[in-house]
Amino acid sequence: MHDDGCVNHPAITEPAEDEERLQLAARTAQRIITQCRAHAQTVVGKLSDRIKSTSVSTPCGQDVAAGRAGSHRVAFQERLDILESMSNAVVSYLCGLEVLLKHETLYSLSTVPILRSLAEVAATCHWMLEPGLTADDRAARGYASLFHTVEQNRALVEDYAKVREQLVEIVTESGGKIQRRVRDGETTEEVGTVRVGRAHAKTAFKYHHRLEQQIPAISSMYSGMSAMIHGETAALGLAWDSADVLLRMVAKVALESTRAWSEAVNTWTGTEYQAPFVNEADAANIIRSMPPELIAEFEAELRQAQDGR
Repeated sequence: MHDDGCVNHPAITEPAEDEERLQLAARTAQRIITQCRAHAQTVVGKLSDRIKSTSVSTPCGQDVAAGRAGSHRVAFQERLDILESMSNAVVSYLCGLEVLLKHETLYSLSTVPILRSLAEVAATCHWMLEPGLTADDRAARGYASLFHTVEQNRALVEDYAKVREQLVEIVTESGGKIQRRVRDGETTEEVGTVRVGRAHAKTAFKYHHRLEQQIPAISSMYSGMSAMIHGETAALGLAWDSADVLLRMVAKVALESTRAWSEAVNTWTGTEYQAPFVNEADAANIIRSMPPELIAEFEAELRQAQDGR
């Protein structure tokens, strides 16, 4: 049986020494990862049944009806494929982080690539199923994702141009419109944008932009994770010398990524969003693990963000 991490765990007094802060950050990050993993496994375990039994009043039900009617059928299948593969990836990444954080040694440079991948798949799922989208929005994004996948794998696709044009024909017959990509003032054969009704979606994207749009709470950390993975000197210094900062980043990115993914999936299937799924005391203890001067800076930034809403 998996430990869901959801037991009474009161916040403790502020640690006085660096080593105490490090140990608090380590214990709390482990607990947050465990709770995120347990929540993700629960959602994934019920996802198939929820899709099959969804009401026509839900976004998923609307998409199912459109798919059965022949409208947006290919886009809907792409959406299901992405949701299945990336939701399983969310669980897998969280399981990997859980194993790494429970080890007696923190392997920073092994942890960060998994953490960054978790943020990327969560952002993509949220983009695909973003609450508030129309059925046409979701269809446009589904088609755009399909064109992106084909283009990214063009070296592996036999007769790539033929496959792309067949897909263009399918989208057009379904009522969609294709806009070719313009490069250096010249129109190419590549698909740049897909339009469905009044909705549109671009096929190309950069992950740091997607994080800014879908999970802004961790977008600033994404660049740091990328720098660490690519071996930039300053970022590697953080990996070796600031374990407590890294642990807090792991906890924050995992929590916000799981929350964004879960919110999108549950809203789409019409299921009540189970929040919070991480104990409030654990979230508080991550802040308590900061040095006093960082806590003051963090609280000032939080107040500024709240005042700006």
